[in-house]
Amino acid sequence: MVKYWVAGHITGIFEICDEQTNPLYVGSKGAGFSINRGIITEVEHSEDGNHVYFDEVEKKDAKVSENVLTQFAKLLKVEKQFLDINVFHTFEVPLSSGFGASAAGALSLSFCLNDFFDLGLSKEKIFQIAHIAEVEEGGGLGDIIGLYQAGWELRRKEGAPGIGITEPLIEDEKYIIATKAFGPLKTKDIIRNAEKKKNIINAGKKVLSKLYANPSVSVFAKNIQFFTEKCGLETAKVKEIVEQSKDYSELYVGQIMLGNGVFVLAKKRKELEKLLVNFIEEKITKNTVRKL
Repeated sequence: MVKYWVAGHITGIFEICDEQTNPLYVGSKGAGFSINRGIITEVEHSEDGNHVYFDEVEKKDAKVSENVLTQFAKLLKVEKQFLDINVFHTFEVPLSSGFGASAAGALSLSFCLNDFFDLGLSKEKIFQIAHIAEVEEGGGLGDIIGLYQAGWELRRKEGAPGIGITEPLIEDEKYIIATKAFGPLKTKDIIRNAEKKKNIINAGKKVLSKLYANPSVSVFAKNIQFFTEKCGLETAKVKEIVEQSKDYSELYVGQIMLGNGVFVLAKKRKELEKLLVNFIEEKITKNTVRKL
């Protein structure tokens, strides 16, 4: 039995970059942060083929996890059905809500399989396998390289770790970070929609030019609302919170990308508590992968 924990990841600003055919070169430019809630994945031997479980319930269409299994089967030069393992994903973050759950699941599974089959793959290679699974199955574009950078990150060039270029955002300001999820939003339905992609790219270019000039948390905070409003993905709940936030002076709201939820960067707890109820306070983590 092998078990790994991988952090969740939230993107606040991004630009889709999917023109390349090789998934290692596909991704997103953008900015976000890794959080101290994520996914625990456990791998153990199975007597009857492969099974994937989400919170102890067998999942028949776990496409990202199945993609990872297929890649490892190729490395081992066997058919996937002969891997004979059970995969257990336990979620600390909501699914399909922009918290990087599929990325954390793919990455934690990749680390587990590397150990389970004693392959000795490099950290970069393990991250690349997870990135390929994410891109090919429409799970996400920038979460994996965000987790590779860890903490606050700016993604200057798209692609998997080893190809994309990231750097840490300068923490020139300290904020209380809170999130509130309202429900699922399918990433694949958005990043493969031509009109929505165009809006995201146009909004992303405008905001990211400011971050490239001044890669700091304060610039990120001051532009998340603009990006949220201009990219055109706001749900009714998100729009309501964004509008209400305009009554407060030291509080910044962005839509969790891509999800039906918000993240808030606040300097004053009183303002945060007035804006949101039943929120979850998040902590930034630079330790995004842990063996348990």
